Amino acid sequence: MKVDVFFGQEGRKFYSIKSTDSALTWSAAELQGNSDIWFEAFSPNRNVLHLFCVSNNQFIYYRTWDHSEFHNWQVIIDQPKTRLPPALVMSECGAIDIFYVDYEGRVLHRLWRGRSRETSDWSPKWEIVSEILGCKSMPVAVARGRYLLDLFIVGTDRSLYWKPWVDLQWKSFKKLGEDCVGHPVAVARHRERIDVFILNATGELLYKTWNGSGWEPPVLGCENLGGAFVSEPAVIARSEDSLDLFIVGRDKKLYHRALRRATWQPADGFNCLGGNFADFPPTITISRDKLDIFLVGGEETYNGVYHKRWDGIGVPSSSDFRPLHQWHCTTRVAAIVREQDSVPEERGKWFF
Repeated sequence: MKVDVFFGQEGRKFYSIKSTDSALTWSAAELQGNSDIWFEAFSPNRNVLHLFCVSNNQFIYYRTWDHSEFHNWQVIIDQPKTRLPPALVMSECGAIDIFYVDYEGRVLHRLWRGRSRETSDWSPKWEIVSEILGCKSMPVAVARGRYLLDLFIVGTDRSLYWKPWVDLQWKSFKKLGEDCVGHPVAVARHRERIDVFILNATGELLYKTWNGSGWEPPVLGCENLGGAFVSEPAVIARSEDSLDLFIVGRDKKLYHRALRRATWQPADGFNCLGGNFADFPPTITISRDKLDIFLVGGEETYNGVYHKRWDGIGVPSSSDFRPLHQWHCTTRVAAIVREQDSVPEERGKWFF
């Protein structure tokens, strides 16, 4: 098992921490490039890693690691057009869809087959997904299966919107909820189940789920899970009937709540796991039923990178936060597990 962790540091340096054993012995290295905004990583197999970042000049770059080395950064957007971090999602065939919001509030989309580092592997042009509806949040996308994408945004009216890509075409936007702030978070448990989370103006966590034929609650609006939070949650599906949610509260502590078969645990409220963390959302990876949670510490801990491993049994403990890096982290942590080889199918043609 290989775990790779990426983050930006004060001074615009870019760091990688990695572990190559089950005991999680970590080693850190400074990588080429500078960014203090945003990172994301994908891995179709243990010998390939795709890394994306938004630079300080607001360009979007990517680079690939294959077998033994990182190749040079390549630019995806070479003009300062993006005002929010992009959304990326990798489908079952290994292709990566990227969405970003330009300064006019439009959502644009492009597809990368992911087979090579050549620019020809990108779709020929950026597709305008949303031209009229202004976008106030970072877009979020999930892939439920082959040729099934779901896009979520918060509009300038602070409403949550959903736009599916089905039958090789984009459908119309549908309003799901109101009084939303921050960025939505979505996870696809399987082809017929999507779970969406977002904060409201008072820091409470809102929840809505797609059951394959409609949204629950069925009317406009979301289920209110309560709480008082400052970050978007990190949510991971360990099975088709199991979710684990981690989120940072206004008191800088980490909180956890689990969904088991349609029942929230605990039934009322969240488990407090303690700590002192910054406002960045947590990052979760899963391997062999073990969850690895990565967070950025608060100012009192000099914004270091922290790690916690949980075996997924019972309730996570309120201790065992291990410091991995003590130097002023300025971005959300990106992490990826490279555990087994896979041979992705080719997505055969462009559909726009």
